[in-house]
Amino acid sequence: MPHFQVDSTINTKQFDLNSAIEICDSVIDTIDFRYSIFNQPVLIKNCLIDYLLIHSSFFAAGLVIDSCVVKEKIQFEMGGHNKCPIIIQNNIFCKLFVFFDCIFDDRLIVQNNIFKQGSTVFNKTNTFGLEPFISDNIGPMDLIYAD
Repeated sequence: MPHFQVDSTINTKQFDLNSAIEICDSVIDTIDFRYSIFNQPVLIKNCLIDYLLIHSSFFAAGLVIDSCVVKEKIQFEMGGHNKCPIIIQNNIFCKLFVFFDCIFDDRLIVQNNIFKQGSTVFNKTNTFGLEPFISDNIGPMDLIYAD
């Protein structure tokens, strides 16, 4: 049986941003990674998250969000230059997932997710160095977002 951790808030002050970060098998109120540059890979897996705050975050070495449930809106705005793959797979997003003015130098992979209120991946504000791989998602991926 896996060990599950319950945390109220996780933020960048708890990590060395030059080391790989893994957050797994946890119930979390807030992950606050706003306005940060991650020079090593970030993995968030098998988590129940209320708020995932990643506005103005650069995942230079890649980001994986896998098998999570995120309850509130995600605002991934002014994110980039993401020089390694960003992989978002097997998740349930209960609210809108906003991608706005992000630069993906490497592949964006979004597969097998449920977007209950949709996503703005294809809202024409994001830049893709390689064609994104978008597959087997439920919910619209081309919403236009105006806050």
